[in-house]
Amino acid sequence: MLLRARPPHAPDDGPRPIVHDAAVAIPPRPDLAGSRLRVPGRWAVYLVDPGGYRRWVPSDFVYQRLFGNDLEVAGSGEIERIALGPPLASGTMLIRGHETDSVYLVDMGRRRRVADGTVMRKYGFARDTVLAARQILVDSIPLGVEWE
Repeated sequence: MLLRARPPHAPDDGPRPIVHDAAVAIPPRPDLAGSRLRVPGRWAVYLVDPGGYRRWVPSDFVYQRLFGNDLEVAGSGEIERIALGPPLASGTMLIRGHETDSVYLVDMGRRRRVADGTVMRKYGFARDTVLAARQILVDSIPLGVEWE
């Protein structure tokens, strides 16, 4: 089932605490990496990162900086069975230096190189939203692990 992203006027319904049995750990799901999911009937969108953690996309602005106008998000009743990671930062974006074609996802103060075009497609990242910046600026952002 495909749903559209939250309309700009809809209230923000970010991650709510989920009560689970403390003895049962919720595992990450790296097999779902690249999925964009939401709980049916709610607007909050999550991206499953390379480690298999669902990460809340905090705003329409962040969503558009990563995915452009691709508004299709799968509804999933199983979303709460995926370990919750930290939300994407409000400044999360795709960036590249003007001297190179390497694309980086900037999140939480680090740039993580997006491995290649296959990974861009896997995550649904929109190439036309990649910000081209002066190379010295891109190089000044601390490097994190590769986004695969």
